[in-house]
Amino acid sequence: MPSDPNRRERYYVNGDKYSGDFEPDEPLCGEGTFTWANGSSWTGYFNQDKKNGPGPFYDASNGSKGTRTYIEDEVESTEVETVKDEPMNVEAPKAETVEVKTSACCACCVTF
Repeated sequence: MPSDPNRRERYYVNGDKYSGDFEPDEPLCGEGTFTWANGSSWTGYFNQDKKNGPGPFYDASNGSKGTRTYIEDEVESTEVETVKDEPMNVEAPKAETVEVKTSACCACCVTF
């Protein structure tokens, strides 16, 4: 099976890594996985280098897994499914509600 030419990896000087859809010398756009230098990761959609929408999240500091939702690269909420085999729900503090209008950078991006 041929590999997808848009699936690439981008490495950052601080040790972070992105693996997914993007064109060279362009902002991250499409689906991918962002892995922080500490080993934590989030998989979901990116639009103009910003995380957008819900996706599976892994916290390497304590081994917890769950779903984290981003809006314009800011954490909207985190639902933790397991922390050391104990179910738990955690929500990020709610910020002031602001209407955000974004446009998709390509056909594969979702507008939030």
